[in-house]
Amino acid sequence: MIGCGGVGLNVLQGARLAGATTIVAVDVKEAALAFAKTFGATHTVNARTEDAVARVQALTGGGAHYAFEAYGSGATSKMAVDMLRKRGTAVIVGIAPLGDAAAIEPVSVTRMEKTIRGCYYGSAHPRQDMPRIADWVGRGLVDVTGLITRRYPLADINRAYEDIETDAVGRGVLVLD
Repeated sequence: MIGCGGVGLNVLQGARLAGATTIVAVDVKEAALAFAKTFGATHTVNARTEDAVARVQALTGGGAHYAFEAYGSGATSKMAVDMLRKRGTAVIVGIAPLGDAAAIEPVSVTRMEKTIRGCYYGSAHPRQDMPRIADWVGRGLVDVTGLITRRYPLADINRAYEDIETDAVGRGVLVLD
């Protein structure tokens, strides 16, 4: 899983819920990687200090079955595809800026029979999925409150938006006074 922001942390929880045993979190911030371990990451890779593709391939015995890109760039989308083993699936969740492209080698996709899939808002069907997710939260299978690391009164909404761009881990929430 590439990108340990709010979406990526929930991807980790989903992988854990699905029964994955090797869950690798990739980011460029050590604090984000440490936080990712509390949400299911069994291994972490700092893409700023090591070759993330080679490291994930080593940790997974030849490549990931699934690689989730939750950062939102062409470079990280390519990274997700490159991390895959034969017949692996890259799920692109992050939204890259318009015009940003991933330099993916088509021959590698074909010969390795890789799949690239987009996922928007979790590809959810809210009417059927939200009750199930609420049940998981209620039973402690998904940790929502642990994601919350900052609380803002409504009067500080502008600061809350500004803080999204900081290196702070977790998510902030607005609370009524």
